[in-house]
Amino acid sequence: MKNSRAKTIAESFSRISSFAVESAGKGICVHYLDNHAYFVREACFWSFAFRLGYANHEEGQVAEIEAELLA
Repeated sequence: MKNSRAKTIAESFSRISSFAVESAGKGICVHYLDNHAYFVREACFWSFAFRLGYANHEEGQVAEIEAELLA
């Protein structure tokens, strides 16, 4: 994923408090529940974000962010 796209996604996720997303290298690093995960492919990140969002009852926020970024 391009650095600019990773940065845009990371900034968009700043409003969700249960996990933090930051641009890192050529991808995105997600911090959640004292764990972290790194994604280079955007498709893998979105799948993870929706699963994590559903687990934390924030699926609406994740879907809203995805819709904004696709527009």
